[in-house]
Amino acid sequence: MIELKLTDAEWENLLQLVVIGEYAASQLKKKAEKFTHIAEKLYRKQYELHTKISGDEAEENEIADIREKISADIDDYLEYFENYERK
Repeated sequence: MIELKLTDAEWENLLQLVVIGEYAASQLKKKAEKFTHIAEKLYRKQYELHTKISGDEAEENEIADIREKISADIDDYLEYFENYERK
């Protein structure tokens, strides 16, 4: 087990990086599956930190809401990536 101490800002940045990485990996279809499990664990931890309820109890729509909130904070990066891919 690895223990990692992060500030709140570092944690938020890590989650944003996870969304960006998950988005990029999803472009490869098959390869994305191995990253999905790790991303899901981090989203559940974020749920737990904000609700004080175990992430294991979170429903899929609640996890999707967490991911959407993080995505909204980095829309510019994702939009740039999408436009860059098309060129």
